Amino acid sequence: MKRVILGGAAFLAVSAQANLIADGGFEVPIANPNTFIQVTGGNMAGAWNVVGNDVLVIKNTYSEAPPIVFNSQEAVQALDITGAGNTGLSNGVWQDVATTVGQEYSLSFWVGRAQGQSGDNRYQTPAAVRLFVDSTLVNTYTNSNTVTVGTVGWEQFTYTFFAQNATTRVEFLNGVPTQGNPGWSNYAGLDDVQMEAVPEPFTMAGLAALALVARKRRKA
Repeated sequence: MKRVILGGAAFLAVSAQANLIADGGFEVPIANPNTFIQVTGGNMAGAWNVVGNDVLVIKNTYSEAPPIVFNSQEAVQALDITGAGNTGLSNGVWQDVATTVGQEYSLSFWVGRAQGQSGDNRYQTPAAVRLFVDSTLVNTYTNSNTVTVGTVGWEQFTYTFFAQNATTRVEFLNGVPTQGNPGWSNYAGLDDVQMEAVPEPFTMAGLAALALVARKRRKA
């Protein structure tokens, strides 16, 4: 916190908030260059608990043929929540976050859609990730944007909520159906997950009002 003085009146200005999510960029475990790490359900991927069959922690230099590079949104790794070839809708990750009951929080994350070459039916469909907070489905977030062929395109989503408990479970599950074909679409990226407490609504308008009062007091 920073103490601000206006005309002899002191108040606290809210400083930048810290990310409450541990390893929101999925940088652990560390994959070797041009590879990925498969983490099966019941194990940990860094700070995240893995559920379902599996998920993949992918280095941003990893590529497949026909040429497609799985670039991350930030840093050098991202998560493929579909697992190895879209192994099911139960695939996902979760972690528990310490929260204050009644406090508002902002949760943001990026969903990545891979775009393969023409004729490569593995990477032709939108990417979808389901968000659960305290085991309740919030929404399915779908990235259906046009993506440059041979790359992953990322879209950011944000959800705000008031904490109901001292610990809040944040969970992401695969939202891409297999349509009876495990190769129908096998990538839904997740990266740069951030959760921050929303500052009390002491806005710039409030600061301006205090400054006006201070000026009037000085003139008086």
